[in-house]
Amino acid sequence: MKEAPKEDKVVLVLDDDTRLKGVVDRFDPNRARIDLREVDLTGHQVQRHDVDMKEVLVAFVVRDLAVWRSQPLSEEDILPTDDPVPMESGEAVRVTLRWGETMEGVIPDHDPRRPWFWFFPFASSSRAGNVERVYLTRRGVGRMEPARAR
Repeated sequence: MKEAPKEDKVVLVLDDDTRLKGVVDRFDPNRARIDLREVDLTGHQVQRHDVDMKEVLVAFVVRDLAVWRSQPLSEEDILPTDDPVPMESGEAVRVTLRWGETMEGVIPDHDPRRPWFWFFPFASSSRAGNVERVYLTRRGVGRMEPARAR
């Protein structure tokens, strides 16, 4: 019996700072394109988006889309991008996204040569525990530093 693909609820932040939220079949950053099905609060599909992964700055994989606010980013929200400080795999880090949002968590498999990485935020810094994991590109990170002692 063939198993149905796992659906992930995601909020994407694109290069032009627009946000899309919806459902994808198993978010995979190694795909060239993803099919995002935008849904309303009742779970009904509103629109489909064929998204080029090269346009994605950040992808939040979340438990509940209704908790997430959708609003375009303003020029004041966007921080200048600094070169990130080198981090070791598994270290607790504080990531400030280019629009100023800050989260603390762990990067389990950090490779500074790769243009993207997975970030697992601590529940206390991820919008009340709604964010399961975050796909981050270097372009989406404003600053990265060791986290405060917990």
